[in-house]
Amino acid sequence: MRRVIVISDGQANVGPTSPEVLGALATRGSEQGIQVTAVGVGLDYDERTLNALAINSSGRLYHMTESSELAGILDQEMGLIRSTAATDASIEIVPAPGVEILGIEKTRFNRENGSVKVPLGSMFSGQHREMLVRVRVSTPTQGTHPLASVRLHFRDPSDGNIDRVQETVARYQVTKNRDEIAKNENARTKDILTIVEAGKLADAAAVKAEQGDIERAAQELAQAEQKLLAQAAAIKDEAAKKRVVANAANITKARKAADAAVAAPAAAKPAAARAVKLETNQAGMRNAGF
Repeated sequence: MRRVIVISDGQANVGPTSPEVLGALATRGSEQGIQVTAVGVGLDYDERTLNALAINSSGRLYHMTESSELAGILDQEMGLIRSTAATDASIEIVPAPGVEILGIEKTRFNRENGSVKVPLGSMFSGQHREMLVRVRVSTPTQGTHPLASVRLHFRDPSDGNIDRVQETVARYQVTKNRDEIAKNENARTKDILTIVEAGKLADAAAVKAEQGDIERAAQELAQAEQKLLAQAAAIKDEAAKKRVVANAANITKARKAADAAVAAPAAAKPAAARAVKLETNQAGMRNAGF
C-alpha cells in the first residue's frame, strides 16, 4: 500500500507548477501503485491542482476549513487503508462488434485498441464506484446482443496479492416496441444518470460562485439537490437509495454555504463566494468517488 497525503494550498512555487504537469506526475505515480490524498487548507488553495492530484492517482480530496479537522481526516484515511480489499484495481471494457465507446463521464480512462481501461487504484471494503459509459451501437437487427465484456482486474491482499479477474458480459436489446422499452428501463442506469446531471448543475454553480453570482449558484445547487432527492424517493432498493441520498447530502452542504453567502454582508461576500466554490468542488469530487 502506497499512499501520499498532500496537505497544501495547492500553489506550487518550486519545480513543476501547473495543474496539468502535476496531474501527469500523479498519473505516473498511480502506475506505480501510489495514490494521493489531497487536503486543501483554508480558502486560498488551488482546487484545480489538488483535483488533478486526486483524480489522476485515483485518490481522494478533502476541503479542510479548520485545522482541528486534520486529525479526523488522517484517522479516516488510515481506517480506509486498513480496510483495503483490492489493490491495483482497474475496469477494462471491451466492446462487442458494432459497439463504439464514446466516453465516460467525469472519469479518467485510457483507450487501448478500441477498448477502454479505467484505473481505480486501491479499493477499500464497502467502497462503491459508479460510472456512466456512453456508447454508440450500429446493430440493425432486433433482439438481444452483447454490448461489452466488462472485466475487473485487481490484486487480492487477502490472498498474497494474487492477480484476479472478474468478468461480466453486458447486453442490450433492440426493439421498436415502446412498451417493451419502458418496461425494461434500467433503474440503476437512471440513478447514475441523475447523479451525473446533478453534478453538471453543481459544476455550473461552482462557476457562478467564482464569478461572484452567489444567488445563481445557490439556485443551481438547489436544483441539483432536488433532482437527487426526487430520484432517491423513487428508488426501491435501500442500498441504492442510501447512495443517492449521500450524494444529495454533499450537495446540500454546498447549498447551505451558498445560502449563507447570499445573506452575508457585502464586505464578507468575496470570502463567502470562495467558500461556496470550494464546498461545491468537494461535493462534486465526493459524488464522483474521489
